[in-house]
Amino acid sequence: MKIILHIGQSKTGTSAIQGFMTLNRKVLLENKVLYPMPYIKGMQVNLGSHNAFVDALTGKNVYPYLSAEEYFKQFLEQAEQFDSEVMILSAEHFFGGEPRIWETHNVQEYETKYRRKLQKLAKLLQGHEVHVLVYLRHPVKWFLSAVSQTIRIERLISKKRVYLNDNQFFELMKPLLNYSFILQVWRDTIKPKNMTLIPYEKSQLYGGSSVSDFLMRINLDHLDFKYSDNKLIVNSSLNLDLIEVKKILNRVPRNINQERLIINCMEKLSKKYPQKSEYSLNPFVFEKLIVASMEQCKELELFCGKEFFGTSIDFVNEKPVTKQELLQSIRQFKSEISHVNYWLLYLKFKVMSFFRGRLKPLHALLHQVRLIFWYIKYKK
Repeated sequence: MKIILHIGQSKTGTSAIQGFMTLNRKVLLENKVLYPMPYIKGMQVNLGSHNAFVDALTGKNVYPYLSAEEYFKQFLEQAEQFDSEVMILSAEHFFGGEPRIWETHNVQEYETKYRRKLQKLAKLLQGHEVHVLVYLRHPVKWFLSAVSQTIRIERLISKKRVYLNDNQFFELMKPLLNYSFILQVWRDTIKPKNMTLIPYEKSQLYGGSSVSDFLMRINLDHLDFKYSDNKLIVNSSLNLDLIEVKKILNRVPRNINQERLIINCMEKLSKKYPQKSEYSLNPFVFEKLIVASMEQCKELELFCGKEFFGTSIDFVNEKPVTKQELLQSIRQFKSEISHVNYWLLYLKFKVMSFFRGRLKPLHALLHQVRLIFWYIKYKK
């Protein structure tokens, strides 16, 4: 069958696309297009993305704890059940994700493990017509988003510190800025029939959104979808001053539920007191990032055979947070998280963690309940 792999990149509207595809699965199925989800004891788990499947390619099993072979077997069974002609898999972890760069010792080890991930994927995809679609954000913009996101969720994704300072993080993440290498591994290993590369600039996207552009690219924009993509399930960004607060908090180890509580609190504060969210990079590191990005853009032009990002993008490094702003944000955070509703939210997180680990069918049922709320919220 025809399999479309939407491989990211992260921070390119992937969550909105995945949420839209999840909500509109019925319309897709009616048109012989499958956006599959795994099952636990016959009950569908609406994960939204296929990141768990991709992580399993490297042997890392996260909820719902299936092997890559088990995921793909379920996907093919669903395709047969619904007589689907096209399957769409969407995961930013295709492009990034596992292996985690901070869990490898050097660039060579990272590149070797990355190739192995795609080699295993290639075996599963044998006999199918594969199309790869990827949105790429300019390296400067991606890195600034990546450093903010990493600081925001560091204690969720790693037991050890990932971000120590701007220069250390830049040197750590440089292999992920090597777009041309990653794309070449995809071309050589997966050997897709088509590989579509799109620069992620909102002003240049069809319809002005990642969802509209994605539907046009895969020739599904003519369908009458029941649920809107307007303001759909996008990741929250923290204010720059709260990112600086989070740097301080990340020095102390916490359990996952405590970390979720802090992130939830900061997201609410960012909505309550919206300020600048573009990360302020150390000026010396910012210059290094600009040079590395220019080199990568040249490599990408060679890979594509044409200019990819254009030359009209100007980058301005934001002014750093002042001491007064930082102290004010610390006070706001302490005041907000002291409210009794956060104690109740912490209890909810603990209960959900128990369900996820010990009562997977019940956790899957709660996924179904959440999806019903989405249906009500996003119905046209």
